[in-house]
Amino acid sequence: MDRLALLTQAAYRLNKTPPPDMDSATQARLIGFLNQRQRRLLSLPGLRHLRNATVTFNSVADQPTYALANIAKISRMFETTNDRTLYEMSQQDYRLIQPDTTITGTPSAFIWTGRQEVAAQPSNASSLFVVSSSASDTTQTCYVTGVITGGYPVTASVTLTGTTAVNVASATSTWERVDKFYLSAVAVGTVTLTEDSGGGATLGVIPIGQTTTDYTGFSLWMTPSSVITYYVDIVRAVTDLAQSTDVPVLPEDFHDVLLLGCVMDEYQHLSDSRYEIAAMEYTKRVKELQYWLSETAIGQPFSLANQWQRPSQLGAWYPAGS
Repeated sequence: MDRLALLTQAAYRLNKTPPPDMDSATQARLIGFLNQRQRRLLSLPGLRHLRNATVTFNSVADQPTYALANIAKISRMFETTNDRTLYEMSQQDYRLIQPDTTITGTPSAFIWTGRQEVAAQPSNASSLFVVSSSASDTTQTCYVTGVITGGYPVTASVTLTGTTAVNVASATSTWERVDKFYLSAVAVGTVTLTEDSGGGATLGVIPIGQTTTDYTGFSLWMTPSSVITYYVDIVRAVTDLAQSTDVPVLPEDFHDVLLLGCVMDEYQHLSDSRYEIAAMEYTKRVKELQYWLSETAIGQPFSLANQWQRPSQLGAWYPAGS
């Protein structure tokens, strides 16, 4: 079921006019309930693995810091060049062990450095330019908030000019840090923030269909001395049902869980006495979904593994040894 089908079924259950004739306020509210329920479900234990994926990136010689876009969490990182799995190090230990990031070697750890709006900061005091990959993007406003030389906070905005790069703030050429980078509306093309000129180093990218990008920043220890391909097991960020044809991440047999959650939220919004009945039906289906996802996992007998490596007897999606 796509978003349109879910909205239509919700309208029937709630005795409301279905799309495309549903009033805009009701439709916006129900879409919000659907997206909220999807996010809650996909953050539950036993359901989070529906967001698991593996991505890759290449290290750069003498570069300690990196960023990955639109992910919720890094679960683990490894590389096959040296058959090495990196462990996660705290930022405090990183600074104590190696305050000098120019010391290079083969990394054995990664350090999470936080969420950030751009993948990289300006290499020096610079002008900032923004450009789209589509000539049709001429109405959206790009906003940038950051710090210029002297530690002064600045917020600037400029209207996109399609595939022609435009200076974010022609009167400001000393940007040293970017804290926010976003659009007033989604663009037809990919929007890129660059340093010094339209062809300069890429600082951040907003993909098609989004108004901002969320990056997860991290450092490698030691600072890489060569190019290595790293594999990163991640938890993907949840993508809202933004279009009528968007389909939930949940297994198709359980798309109705979102429908039930949406109806329940609407009953609560209206102080409707049917809320309790809807909540019972929703809770039952969530439990059935959790069981459906875990029932095929095969545990390993206790005698065949040490405690530290024994898989969970509750299923493959639970912590080892539990």
